Amino acid sequence: MGMKRTQRLLFKALVELCEKHSLTDITISDVTSKCGYRRGVFYYYYKNINDLIISGIISETEERLAPKVGKVPWKEILCESMYHWVEMKALLESICKNRRMSEELFQGYLFSYFKSLVRKNSMDTEIDDMVLHFYAAGILEVHLQWVNTNYEMEPEKLAEIIDGFTPTSLRRIL
Repeated sequence: MGMKRTQRLLFKALVELCEKHSLTDITISDVTSKCGYRRGVFYYYYKNINDLIISGIISETEERLAPKVGKVPWKEILCESMYHWVEMKALLESICKNRRMSEELFQGYLFSYFKSLVRKNSMDTEIDDMVLHFYAAGILEVHLQWVNTNYEMEPEKLAEIIDGFTPTSLRRIL
C-alpha cells in the first residue's frame, strides 16, 4: 500500500504543521499550500484530514517495518514502530489531545494495522484470531499510553518489558 510522492508530501506537510499548530486549527488549504498544491490535489487522494492521517500513519509505518517483518525478532519491530511514532510525536499528541477524529476511528484503524502486522510476522499461519486480536489490542494500547505519558520510556526498554510479558508460547510464533 505504498504512498505516492504527492501523498507523502501531503502527510509530511500535515506532520510539520502539527509541530506549530493544533490539529483542530489545520485546514486542508493549510496542508496543500504548504506543498504548493491546490485543494483539488488533496481531494484526489483523500476525503478529509482524518483520511490523510490514517493513510499516512499506516503507509509510512508499513513501509518502514515491512522489510523487517519475519526477518528480525518481534521486539525489534515493536521498537522500530515506536521510533517512528516519536518522529510523528506532534501529530499523534494532537490526535490524542484534540480529538479531531473520534478515538474509536483512530484506534480502529491502528488496531487493524497492528493486527495485520502481528499476522504477517507470525510463523504460525493458523494463529488463533482471538489471540491475534488480544495481542494487537495490547500493542495498540501500549503505543497510545506511551504517547499520553509523553514518551517517558525509551523504546528499547518498553519493547523489552512487553517482550517480557509475552508468553513463551506466543513468543515462539512471533
